[in-house]
Amino acid sequence: MKYLLNRRKNKTFSNDKLRKDMSFPELIQLYNHIGDEERHFNQMELDYRKLASQWLLVTFSAIGIILGNDITVPSGLSPWDLIVLICLMSSAGIFTIFVVDIKAYHGLLHEAFKQGVQLEMKYNKELPPIRLNMLLAAKDGDIINWVLFFYFFSITCLCVIANIGLYFGTYQFLPLWIHLISIVLLVLLYFKMKVPPRAIEGLEMYINDNLK
Repeated sequence: MKYLLNRRKNKTFSNDKLRKDMSFPELIQLYNHIGDEERHFNQMELDYRKLASQWLLVTFSAIGIILGNDITVPSGLSPWDLIVLICLMSSAGIFTIFVVDIKAYHGLLHEAFKQGVQLEMKYNKELPPIRLNMLLAAKDGDIINWVLFFYFFSITCLCVIANIGLYFGTYQFLPLWIHLISIVLLVLLYFKMKVPPRAIEGLEMYINDNLK
């Protein structure tokens, strides 16, 4: 299993060896099955993004409640210290959702989508070029890095509030370099969150040969 996983980093299976004599009903059945897989993983991603949105809204609500009411906090701490803790925990939670959504399920969605694209290229007279046109409509062929901004700016917003909390909280005289560290960490986080382009074998050649 370890050998197979190591090889998977460099190679993927393709559908080049699909039967040439596949009947039209069999082709449509396979095409629909790929569509079902895409819808399944797309729905999973949508659910996680809804969860991240709810998580962010609940965090803002908690911050509003703390600032708008006389909340009792442990001795020696201020309400802003509690806000800092809430922002840090919420940021960690949203980042975890990002990992499951983009790093895990989106990779599975891409593999199903890729098979659909390859099927449309191979049977271009029988199947409509739905996925091919979707790729052409996307500026860089993959819109997932636009979704990345939702997660990144959510975490950035919470980090900004946490820094404000550090300024107004018990430890308000913290040196400036501590706040600068958070900026550096956000920049590093952004590049770590970015998803590298996922190539589809034969796509560029197909577009060059068929797009007029």
